[in-house]
Amino acid sequence: DQANGGWSKSKLVDGPTLAWFLDRAKEGDKEAEARLKRSLTAQIALIDPELGGISQVSLKPDWSAPSREFPMFAQQAALSAYARAAVLFHDPTYRAAADRLFGFLKQTLAAPGGGFYASMGMAEGQPGVDKRQYARETGQAIQGLLAYYDSTGEKAARTLSVAAADWALRERALPA
Repeated sequence: DQANGGWSKSKLVDGPTLAWFLDRAKEGDKEAEARLKRSLTAQIALIDPELGGISQVSLKPDWSAPSREFPMFAQQAALSAYARAAVLFHDPTYRAAADRLFGFLKQTLAAPGGGFYASMGMAEGQPGVDKRQYARETGQAIQGLLAYYDSTGEKAARTLSVAAADWALRERALPA
């Protein structure tokens, strides 16, 4: 979408596409870099100003109507993309976005004992955390947190990642 950024009329956090464009931009593809920057900059509108989490989709093509649904896959994709983009482009705006997403994971979706909650969304007009814990979402959190750690050196992100991996091995591993 040349006017609004993103990859089509639907505006969503698309982790594989963001990662592909980051790789292309890192290799020197200026068109990929321009498209990625336009999309990442516009996508910041999906980061909730109070909570710090990113909505998975905008209900309007100009990114102005975040759905206020915060699944882990969107947090992982955005945290990884903004952390990598902050380093690649030396852009403090992307670092600030990554910092807010890290805060949301740490303060809202991190569960006691090391795992991560699945998501947060609207429940009767107020956001509510889905406190189910799954290996998949915990793995997604680990990936996003380690991308953030790799980009920032923030030791709290690594500590959360190790605790999450320990939780997954302890609570979700099958016998043998």
